[in-house]
Amino acid sequence: MVGRPPPAAPAALAAPAASGTAASALSLERMATAAEAGALPGPVPGAPGTARGLLTRHQYALLSTGLRVTPVIGADGRPQVLPMNEIDAALAVFRPQHVEGERAGLANRGRPQLLNALVGPEARTVGYIQGLPPGCLPQVLSAVDLAVEQPVVLRVVYGASTCMPLRALSYVLPAVQLAQRIDTVVGAGRTHVEVVLMGRLGTAVNGLPAAEVSDELGLLARMLTQLLTTLRPGGFSVLGDATADVAEPLTELTRRLGSATRAGTLALLSGRGGSHSDEQTLRYVAAHILLHDLGGVELTREAGSAPPDRPVRIDVGGLLERHFLQARLLMLRELDAPLAAPLVLTRHSVPPYLMARDGDLALRDARSATLTSHPDTPLAKAAGLDLAYLRRHLPPGVLPPNA
Repeated sequence: MVGRPPPAAPAALAAPAASGTAASALSLERMATAAEAGALPGPVPGAPGTARGLLTRHQYALLSTGLRVTPVIGADGRPQVLPMNEIDAALAVFRPQHVEGERAGLANRGRPQLLNALVGPEARTVGYIQGLPPGCLPQVLSAVDLAVEQPVVLRVVYGASTCMPLRALSYVLPAVQLAQRIDTVVGAGRTHVEVVLMGRLGTAVNGLPAAEVSDELGLLARMLTQLLTTLRPGGFSVLGDATADVAEPLTELTRRLGSATRAGTLALLSGRGGSHSDEQTLRYVAAHILLHDLGGVELTREAGSAPPDRPVRIDVGGLLERHFLQARLLMLRELDAPLAAPLVLTRHSVPPYLMARDGDLALRDARSATLTSHPDTPLAKAAGLDLAYLRRHLPPGVLPPNA
């Protein structure tokens, strides 16, 4: 969220074979039918009946089948399959919203389709989505349930930086493509892409020069506005924290942490984030909680349209955010507060708002030909992958013309 020097990128993760949305949905339906008949390996979920507020057996099979093939990215960076007992446990306590008549049929079809839109085969190939982090399965199920009837906000957060990379523009693209997939399920106009620029908070937590951070995020905001006006007209907003006053709330949050939670948080994030002290690490995680879970950061709209009221929120972030999610979960248990939204992980393995250590291109120097011609600039592997993804999807006119 807030800026930090990136660690080395993990090894590249293999992508599954490509598949279109329609084919994915059909495959899921066939697998669910097989699961109900016991034709798939592993236990068949013992779904409840059709009582109010509970899943039907067919819904249970559809959702469990989708979750069986959803990669979960653990601490070592390797995709893993969700354990079947974890899927069964989550579905056993999941209580979908009660709808009747025609709306019930739409909800029953929509939940597995929305799960597929989030993390299905198309999302993980052309959509630059890697999978889910551990620990947010209940929030994922709640989101795909509520999103059938409520508006959806896809949130992408940029941290503070004194030199914004060109590939920062690629960070919002998985959310844009995810919005398009959700639109095909719930209808156009229901999904909103929300970009949050955390300059003030990131500057305070990391001790960065405020003027430089302001300049870099201002440039990024202008280019993202151009990009999203083309790709998501009327369906995006760019928010900033310029008026936020969070020094006292951050201090209060960290003061409430017991010694075991402090030690556990520091162990989870040991060697990550470029922190210079234990207290800075704790404040960094507290800043995540203040923004994502407690709604304690005042945000001001800088561009775009107002986000919808009372939406279902889904966070979209890079691979390193899975570590900070685990730290958030640990702190939230002590604070007796829930995780407010699920996190979907993109393939960005180095934070796209920080220059990759082994070579990167700066946003401030980019021109329209930069993406296709940069022979004198060495690139880190992670930067090259992000830039290749950006090159495939960046519309003309976002970057300044060549000098």
